[in-house]
Amino acid sequence: MYWIDHIAPVESLSSFHLRMIYKGIFEPSQYLVTKSDEQLMVLNFPDKFYSASTYGKSFSALLEQHTFYPIVKLLADKTLKLNIHKHAQRIEKRVSLSRLIGKNQKWVDIKFCPACFADQLKSYGFNWLLRDWHLPLVTCCIKHKLNLVRYKCFCSSDEYSFSSFITGIFTGTCPKCFCSTWEVELKKPTKKQLSTARWMIGFVNLEPMYISQALHKTLFHKVNGVESAANFEIEKSVKLLFPKYGVYGKDRIYKSVHKWSEAIYPIDPEIFYLAMIKTFDTPNSFRAYIQSASEPVYIDNFELNLKIDLTERYRLFEELTIHEHKPNDYLWGRYIRVLI
Repeated sequence: MYWIDHIAPVESLSSFHLRMIYKGIFEPSQYLVTKSDEQLMVLNFPDKFYSASTYGKSFSALLEQHTFYPIVKLLADKTLKLNIHKHAQRIEKRVSLSRLIGKNQKWVDIKFCPACFADQLKSYGFNWLLRDWHLPLVTCCIKHKLNLVRYKCFCSSDEYSFSSFITGIFTGTCPKCFCSTWEVELKKPTKKQLSTARWMIGFVNLEPMYISQALHKTLFHKVNGVESAANFEIEKSVKLLFPKYGVYGKDRIYKSVHKWSEAIYPIDPEIFYLAMIKTFDTPNSFRAYIQSASEPVYIDNFELNLKIDLTERYRLFEELTIHEHKPNDYLWGRYIRVLI
C-alpha cells in the first residue's frame, strides 16, 4: 500500500511537491511551474529539499529513482558528483541541483499518460507524475503504448492560475471552465517512439554508472567507427550520426557533437542518447561496452586541506579540491581518493 503523503513509486520529485501543495501539506510555490511557448513546464529539481523522512526515502534513492539524475550524471564532470555528495551530507541546506546540471535540464514538459492516471486512481485513490515521463527522448507510455499528452485547458492565459492548474492535473477537470484537462483522444506511438522510450527507461533503471573523460572520447570514436580523433572530422561525424537535423537544428547538433568529441561538460543528453540508441540495441549492450572498454572508469583524485577535521563528514567534502591528473607519489599524503 502506498501512502498519499509519501513519494510514490518512480514519482518525479516535482510531482510529489505539487501533490503536497494540492493536499495543503506544503506551502504554495508558484516557482515550481512555468509557461514556455504556451506549454506548461515543471522545475526538475525543486529548490527546497525537505528531510528524507518527508519522502520516506534516502537521499541516494531520491536521486536515482525519482529524478533523471541517472541520465545526466554520465554527461557531467566531477564537480557535479562532488556537489551531490556535499549536499548529501547536509540534508537541510541543499541548494538547487538544477544550477549544477545546466539550463537545458532545469525545466521539463509536463507530460503524462491519462491511462496511467486512471490506473493509479483505481488502485490507490490518488495519481502522480512518473519520473520516466520527464526523461529525454521519452514521448510515450510503454505500459499502455500511448503517446504522452500535455495539460490542456480552455482558460485563457489571463485566467490561468497555479491553483487551478494543480487541481486540474490531479482531478482531470479545470475548476474554472470545467473542461477535461486529460486529453480524451489518445494516439498510438510509432515503433521508433516506443523502442526509444523503452531504451531510455531501461537505461535509467540500470545500476549506477559513471564515465570518465577518456572513456567519453573512446565512446565517441566507437559510434563514429574510428580509432582516434585523427580519423574523423566533426562534419563527417554529424552526417553519420544525424543525417537529418530535425527539431534539434544544425547549430545545436554541431555544437553538441563538438563538445562530446572533446569531452567538454555538460554534454547534451538528447544528442548523446540519440547516438547511443542508434549504436547499441539495448541499454544492457551499452553498459557491457562501457565495462569492457580499454579506458577504465577511474577513481577521482581530491586534494585534502590538512586543517580539516575528518570527524566532521560534510566538511570533508567542503574542503576537497578536484584534480584531473593523478597526484605524484611523493605528494600522496595530501590526497585522498573517492570513488563516486
